[in-house]
Amino acid sequence: MRNLTQNIATVLTIFFLSILVQAQSIGKLPAQENSPPPQESTTEQKSTEYKDPDGKYELQLPPNWKAVSYQDGVGKQRIDIIYRDRSLGLLKISQENFESTDIDSFIRNEIEQNLRFRPGYVYNNTERFVGSGGRGALLEYDFSLAGKPKKGRHYYIKGKDGASSWILRFSGNREVLGPLRHDTDSIARSFKPL
Repeated sequence: MRNLTQNIATVLTIFFLSILVQAQSIGKLPAQENSPPPQESTTEQKSTEYKDPDGKYELQLPPNWKAVSYQDGVGKQRIDIIYRDRSLGLLKISQENFESTDIDSFIRNEIEQNLRFRPGYVYNNTERFVGSGGRGALLEYDFSLAGKPKKGRHYYIKGKDGASSWILRFSGNREVLGPLRHDTDSIARSFKPL
């Protein structure tokens, strides 16, 4: 009788442990679907050259990055550069006027008037940056959007001629965009105003 009780207890323990393991693995599936791991770029994969349709700039896009064209709410044609999916990695490029101030002052102003008001904003760092389009600075920060952790990486580039100033604004899923630092640096370094 005692052996029978021990056997039943062992079977029930194994049964409940298997249910617990299955429940935990089912709980992990949605998170894996929402944030697929970034694919490492290899030297065998080639980057593609992208030229702005308006002829303002050109840059090299690593594998898995592509330009997407769309019309905004007022019917103006827009271009976004995305990494596999817009939520994983997004690049927006704009030409700004900060020639009257230095880049550090412009970044401080943007943080104080804009970025710090994003939900979950956390400043990471600012560092110097040199690319083929000119010198500048890189700002990194974390934030959240709709409860999801995001990363922002902005490259502020002052043109070699001193007249043109550009901002490359990367944003995306923190777990995906974080490890893609090499890709974002590569894109920013290849950026050339025309």
